[in-house]
Amino acid sequence: MSARLVTVAGLALATSMLLAGCSSYASALEENNDLEDALVEAVAEQTGEDIQVYLGGTGIGTQLYIDDPENSGERGVAIAEAFAESDLSHRQFNIKFSAENGNFEWSGYDAADADRFVAANHAWTEVDAIAGLELATSMPSSGVQGNELLFIGDVATEAEVKPARDAIIAIVTEAGFRYRADGIVVTVRE
Repeated sequence: MSARLVTVAGLALATSMLLAGCSSYASALEENNDLEDALVEAVAEQTGEDIQVYLGGTGIGTQLYIDDPENSGERGVAIAEAFAESDLSHRQFNIKFSAENGNFEWSGYDAADADRFVAANHAWTEVDAIAGLELATSMPSSGVQGNELLFIGDVATEAEVKPARDAIIAIVTEAGFRYRADGIVVTVRE
């Protein structure tokens, strides 16, 4: 076989492999988009909530933009129930609430967490109400990590740091969660 023929055959094989790879990637992307759309529709139909959905690896992330954290726990449970009935229920479920005064995230939520999820979100509502405290709206943000609640925010003056941190710790422990010293972060706003 001539060198020219080998080169042409090699290019043809490489091109077909590349196109096949692109085709399978495109169909996987389309399938993910369809699953995302189906979950968005199911949540809207069952709960009236309009969520953002992101698929990645073995997990699925959802994000709900809200005006006020009040009742976010109950809203999250309703969204999780819609997820549990969907074709995505075999994946890890992550839910994130984004509000004007900070975000709150729960990674790996499942139905057995419903009571803890509501308690954690009520704690978020109480922390959100601490005078002068602004919770982080970017990463890292407040949320649940195992049995711990994490809160990250800032206040206007150094004198407000300790009272705000103490108030957060009281809310976290009263809600039945643990905290790490470096998991409750209150700094002075720049």
